[in-house]
Amino acid sequence: MVQGIFLFKDVMLNVKFCFCILKLTWYMHRLQQEKQDLEEQRLRKFCSVMEAVNCSLGGIYKQLTAGQGDAYLTYTEVTLLLFAEGVHFHVRCASA
Repeated sequence: MVQGIFLFKDVMLNVKFCFCILKLTWYMHRLQQEKQDLEEQRLRKFCSVMEAVNCSLGGIYKQLTAGQGDAYLTYTEVTLLLFAEGVHFHVRCASA
């Protein structure tokens, strides 16, 4: 009888352990999805801001240089490359 009680406790511990693992797996999946959603949101916001800056940059540069030349930004929209390569600022002076 005593051996049966210990066996029952072992089974219950295993069930609780499996339940905890299942619960942790679910939370980990949920957090990974939230992280991915935030990264996508960050990329969309970044690209939107860069587009707005790029639209204004040429005009600002022309005002500073009395209409001579152009300026613009380039960047990739591939998330893995964007934050590794950054944004490139290009200035094209007017030809003489």
